[in-house]
Amino acid sequence: MLAWCGTTWLLYSVLSNNMGGCCCSVRWFVPFLSPGFWWLAIVLRDRPERRPEFLAFAIFGAILAAIMWWKGPFTTRMVPMMWPIVGAALLAWGIVHVRAGRRAGSRRPSENEDRINIPDREASSKPYLRGGISSAAFGSKG
Repeated sequence: MLAWCGTTWLLYSVLSNNMGGCCCSVRWFVPFLSPGFWWLAIVLRDRPERRPEFLAFAIFGAILAAIMWWKGPFTTRMVPMMWPIVGAALLAWGIVHVRAGRRAGSRRPSENEDRINIPDREASSKPYLRGGISSAAFGSKG
């Protein structure tokens, strides 16, 4: 999937002449929506501890979407407040990420939990994680 998305992006970047004019939309991004949301659903299903981080980005994404909707898709200027909102989103994500790390670090291991680092056993039983995307990319404990 990553190869397909990368190839599509490269083809668009080489072949695009930007004759569509000024627009907030990213037409080349449309083919990535379906596999991107599929991947996101799998990550959020299998890694529920990542949901607060997703929510932090989703809230600021909704704010940007509302501003772009209000201004309309065809504009010759940058979306108002774009970089402050992106900065606030990154700051919020950082706070959520650090808090989640502290919470996980202060948690005591249970009796049934392995005390040594071993590879994630679940990844080998999930075919969608075997094809180049590993659970380690999502902050696996193993």
